[in-house]
Amino acid sequence: MEQIYFVTLIMVLALWLLYDFKIRKDEKLLNIGTEHETWKQMIPLMLLLGAAFLIKSYCTTFAQGHTTDVTCFQAWSDMVYQNGITKFYHLDAFTDYPPGYMYVLYVVAWIRGVFDINVSSDASVYLLKLFPMLCDLGTGYLIYKLARKKFSNTCSVILTGVYVLSPAVVLNSSVWCQVDSVFTLTVLLTCYLCMEKKRIPAYFVFAIGVLLKPQTLIFTPILIFTIIEQVFLQDFNWKKFVKDLCWGLGAIVTMLLLAMPFGLDKVISQYRDTLGSYEYASVNAYNFWALLGQNWKTQSGTLLGMEYRHWGELAILVAVALGAWIFFKLKEDKSKYFLSMAAIVCTMFIFSVRMHERYMYPAMALILIGYVISRKKEMFYCFIGVCVTQFVNAAHVLYYNLELGTSGVEGKVIDFTAILLILIFVYFIYSCLHVDKPVVQEKPQKKHKEKKVTVTSASYIRGSKVLKKLGRADYIVLFSIIILYSAFAFIYLV
Repeated sequence: MEQIYFVTLIMVLALWLLYDFKIRKDEKLLNIGTEHETWKQMIPLMLLLGAAFLIKSYCTTFAQGHTTDVTCFQAWSDMVYQNGITKFYHLDAFTDYPPGYMYVLYVVAWIRGVFDINVSSDASVYLLKLFPMLCDLGTGYLIYKLARKKFSNTCSVILTGVYVLSPAVVLNSSVWCQVDSVFTLTVLLTCYLCMEKKRIPAYFVFAIGVLLKPQTLIFTPILIFTIIEQVFLQDFNWKKFVKDLCWGLGAIVTMLLLAMPFGLDKVISQYRDTLGSYEYASVNAYNFWALLGQNWKTQSGTLLGMEYRHWGELAILVAVALGAWIFFKLKEDKSKYFLSMAAIVCTMFIFSVRMHERYMYPAMALILIGYVISRKKEMFYCFIGVCVTQFVNAAHVLYYNLELGTSGVEGKVIDFTAILLILIFVYFIYSCLHVDKPVVQEKPQKKHKEKKVTVTSASYIRGSKVLKKLGRADYIVLFSIIILYSAFAFIYLV
């Protein structure tokens, strides 16, 4: 447990120092980004991603992973390869993953067979972790591409490193052996394509995400919001409507075709069973319900005369409404495509039922990209907070699994993390709705006849408020994370 607190403290300090000494400076500059990078500019990024891959690969040696998850992935990969895709869901075995990831596991088993790798060996586990680690790097590249439009090359590389080397990200794929990074990448690509008004590719990417992991359905509102805005509110015409409708149906048909080899009836039953499983108020998610002591307690319990599951259903409705409010309030601010989805997943994780410890994983990348696009410092603070709570939550659960052989976590760290997360959530929503985006002054464009350009004070932009000092709320969030977690490391060693 001491290692968890130590890594948390180092993560907070490192992120704060990087922001204070480099990122914040770029945050105030204008016209330092570019739409196109040269190969020379890409070299630092390639070096970073290469180093990150090596570090992640080394971290796979720390542990084989969560015993239940690793056992399931090993068994499923062997089952789907040995028995074939058509028989997989017909076998008398526990399966709670959709067909999309079974294709990935089939490839893993095929590679294992080619190189004669034992299914229970460390090399086999590394193959299971390889695809999620590559998706981490893919997300990092997307962050770099978006950051490069607003920040310098150096700062863009730093922002990429901040994500791919975040302990919460490394823990999930390299240590735990989970696949949240896989569907997270599809969610981010869907948001990005919607932002770029490329709705048709977005439909298909989202469909792939649903095939990979059913939690992708949490982010369905991004398609609904985008269609309302770009199809109905912006120059509506029937030709555009019919085109989107046909391609949307095409994406659904593609899903059905990819699922068909497994047997459509079995696939539909698989989704229904998976979405209806784990009927508990909280499944190791350090959220509102865990704070009330309802971790691994049935969702049929009551609060204020209403069952937990009904409160969870209400939380889903509130999450979608909150996401819609943020999306349509931000109007021309393109960060809305990411921040609205972050609001939805955070609201559901904190207040809905049946949430696992990893279900808020996509919020880290969504909030960081929201910061990259909006350059609102408050979003970076929220990113730090979400990284901290996600890491502590997942690391604590994994510690109990590997060291104590149980999923029944306990300790004051649950309450502390839940309270901290709720405070960060409130700060995040407030920052989305009430903190103005920095006022931008465009730098005069260089004329073709000019041989040199004089850099003037227009190269700098200032926020709508003086940025010399942080606000009181900012200090509360930052120093509460640093001081409280430092104290907690020495006082409450579970």
